[in-house]
Amino acid sequence: MIRQADLDRGRALRCSESASRCARNLRGAVCVLALALGSGSLFGCTEIVGGEGGPGDGGVGPARPPDPLTSDQVDLLLVVDNSSSMADKQVILAGSIRSLIGPLINPPCVDYDGNFVVQPSTPEAPCPGSSVRRFKPVRSMHLGVIDSSLAAVGANQCAPSDTSRNNDDDAHLLVRSPTNGIVPTYLGYRFLAWDPDAELSPQGMVDPELFIQHAIDLVVGAGQIGCGYEMPLESAYRFLVDPAPYASIQLDGAGIPVASTSGLDIELLAERDRFLRPNSLVGVVLLSDENDCSTRVGAQDYAVLDAAPWFRGASVCATDPLDPCCYSCGLGPPPGCNLDPVCAVPKYSAAEDSVNLRCWNQMRRYGHDSLYPVARYVNAFTQRQIDPSVPSLAVTKPGKAIVNPLFESGRASSLFVMTGIVGVPWQTIVRVSQDPSSGFKSAAELDDSGFWGREVGDPDRYEEPTDPIMIETYRKRGPTPGAPNGGDRSIDTAQPNDLQYACIFELPTPLLNGPDCRPGSEPDNPVCMGTTEVAAKAYPGLRELAVLHGLGDQGRVGSICAPVSVPSSTDPASMSFGYNAAMRSMIDRIASSLAR
Repeated sequence: MIRQADLDRGRALRCSESASRCARNLRGAVCVLALALGSGSLFGCTEIVGGEGGPGDGGVGPARPPDPLTSDQVDLLLVVDNSSSMADKQVILAGSIRSLIGPLINPPCVDYDGNFVVQPSTPEAPCPGSSVRRFKPVRSMHLGVIDSSLAAVGANQCAPSDTSRNNDDDAHLLVRSPTNGIVPTYLGYRFLAWDPDAELSPQGMVDPELFIQHAIDLVVGAGQIGCGYEMPLESAYRFLVDPAPYASIQLDGAGIPVASTSGLDIELLAERDRFLRPNSLVGVVLLSDENDCSTRVGAQDYAVLDAAPWFRGASVCATDPLDPCCYSCGLGPPPGCNLDPVCAVPKYSAAEDSVNLRCWNQMRRYGHDSLYPVARYVNAFTQRQIDPSVPSLAVTKPGKAIVNPLFESGRASSLFVMTGIVGVPWQTIVRVSQDPSSGFKSAAELDDSGFWGREVGDPDRYEEPTDPIMIETYRKRGPTPGAPNGGDRSIDTAQPNDLQYACIFELPTPLLNGPDCRPGSEPDNPVCMGTTEVAAKAYPGLRELAVLHGLGDQGRVGSICAPVSVPSSTDPASMSFGYNAAMRSMIDRIASSLAR
């Protein structure tokens, strides 16, 4: 439970950190401390653009406020799934980092209609003729990486105390390197700072190649030994928005204990405050090959992730999860509903309820949904006011609303952009059929194509997509010759422990004795050739996709199964290589929000 005292303390800490930041006189910021009686202190930094003296040097000319809809600062957060089987995708993301950072640091020259003319050799080089830069070269950029591991929020899986794994990184910025060392960051603040104009003191990074290499090291350093209950959406919320992130979770009581939180994660609040600038464009790239499993914190929701099998749901839940008589056999029928005979054996057997499937179809299988609603993350990344006391954050009682920390500085919602590189066939999102070099569709183009209902459905209302390949199930979904998922495989329906794939893609280098191709695995697994893993796979990323849908023009969809072995993949800058198309789709969106 979020306590008012924690909210007040979190606000006070944010104000204190922001006051310190302004006192350091970054870019001529003028600090204004406003006391709101009865509601604690609220802090805002108002940037004044200097007059004749220029910005940041004490000029006293007429104040000109910056355009609230554009920014010349970029704060990039990469949210990287660090569970098993992610190493190959992390390497591909690392190979596409240049396609994200390069055009920001050194944007191309375009003509009057925005068409590409030439790529200058340096950010300082002039554009030929009447062409101009697509936007001003970004001279101030922060880049940080977090992962998907928040342990199991109190369950007896993914023990945070297991120091041999990265089960619980608490959404803190990562500094792990691929060689088990530490990636150097700005002043040890755990993020990279691009600063060729020496706006920071001491100055940040000025070598673009070194900046890109350090970003690559942070991505690959995330590793793949994190918790298998991936929670990338909650990690992003915790780092960017949560007004009072908890420090720890306790279990109290007999039987199935009740979880509660305590303390305040002061370190995370400090990381957030240093990383996010008040008027920056915030760009998030989320990479995950599984559906999000962001589980509610508190009460007994965590227990569904325990090792022991969980309670069944009433029979009607399987066909209509919203039926008023859909209930958990562990709770008993609601008033007016009969006791379901299936509850005579209230819990599943271990064979029926694999720990690998605990986040899947919870309402249909258990009669209770322990996952946070998708609306929570849409509201977190779009709404100026939120109510942290309700799972969706939706404000229904104005007296309980608080200012969203992501927007409390006055940042426009259009200055937040998220790209999800998740489990969806690339063939469903390209502009030209079967041509990965044609680029990915924008939010409006996906709307027009009917993509969302066909490929995503509505997870909050338990409505499945109509495209069979995106339905989460362990059963075969019918003949799919030549399908992007390589065809369904034979999973043991009596003891299911995995789901069918949404898509696969060829690995540039086959993996001998890969984890999905060990003796005893399905003989018709499309990622295997004997015991050699020849392809990587992804499951339907329905919850992540639903969030991107809710973000509208602030969201961009990329496929984690984007091809890496097409002929042009020898050119790392080619749009058809890896995740370059997803990066360019993000650049297309944020171009209009960057200063010109």
